[in-house]
Amino acid sequence: MIGGGGREFDHTGDLGFEVEGADPADLFARAAGALAALLYDPAVVRDRDTIGFSIRGRDLSDLLVRFLGEIVSLFGAVGMQFRRFEVDRLEATVLRATGRGERFDAARHRPRHGIKAVTYHQARVEPCPGGAWRASPCSTRSRAGPSGHSTCTSTGGCSSLGPRPRR
Repeated sequence: MIGGGGREFDHTGDLGFEVEGADPADLFARAAGALAALLYDPAVVRDRDTIGFSIRGRDLSDLLVRFLGEIVSLFGAVGMQFRRFEVDRLEATVLRATGRGERFDAARHRPRHGIKAVTYHQARVEPCPGGAWRASPCSTRSRAGPSGHSTCTSTGGCSSLGPRPRR
């Protein structure tokens, strides 16, 4: 188990995860928490900064991949680490969320996996029997981490998306 109640698994030479939530908003918050737990230990991150996410996509699966991709980008570009996430608005093609955390501090934080990207391969978001929602296997892309060892990327997802949209 990883943070957010997710389950980590090997996925075609990379890493993936699957998460369930009570509803789509809960699922997105849990998926973000699970991704954060793969990147670093959210328990040692302080609630110092707030970052808003405003994302548009073609469906829930696309929104999830884009949202998780933003988290990876912020971690890689400015060292932003999140302790918690709240979904403020979630519709079929629009996500507004808030992440609370702080920038990387080498004295207190230790990276776990060097995550390069969240990918669309097999990304799915779907309802489960009983009313819960699931995000399961999205593929990931590996890269060598600071130690020189191969490290992994992660995601979540559950109905095939097909090819990635062009920008």
